[in-house]
Amino acid sequence: MLLGRLMEWDGKSAAYLKQLAEDQGQASGYLEDVIHLCHDPNPRVHTGATWLLKHAIGRGAQVPFSRVKDAVHPQISWEARLHIFQSLSAMDLTSDQVGDLVPVIQEALTSKRAILRAWALDALYRCALVSPEVEGLWEVAASQAMAKEKASVKARLRNILAEDQKRK
Repeated sequence: MLLGRLMEWDGKSAAYLKQLAEDQGQASGYLEDVIHLCHDPNPRVHTGATWLLKHAIGRGAQVPFSRVKDAVHPQISWEARLHIFQSLSAMDLTSDQVGDLVPVIQEALTSKRAILRAWALDALYRCALVSPEVEGLWEVAASQAMAKEKASVKARLRNILAEDQKRK
């Protein structure tokens, strides 16, 4: 049922996905289905599923990164990567999961889409929090972004830096 509804989605309407989450979000096995569909090779399906996952996490669902880590690779849609990056702060991320994630983040840092670059910085920061080996990469990326990025990316970076100050 969920797969069929995602196949009917136009690939753009957040209102459609929100309604889908409202209609099916309380169904038994919904979150498991969403996680499974995050791994689907069809861009419409995995993009919609990662939006639904982000929505569920935003409403308090607990999903460890280990459940979706294999779905995060450069071949998934940029929107799906964005949704995962935006959700990462609420996921349990461990140092042993960072190795496969960092190359995807680094590729996203060179995207033509500023929003993806901004959230890739956020994802790299999350990786640096759990893996000291990534701290140097994070510091270089943050410094470069502050020097040459668009205002929207710098705004995200300032939020990350403010959060980092609160941690210390």
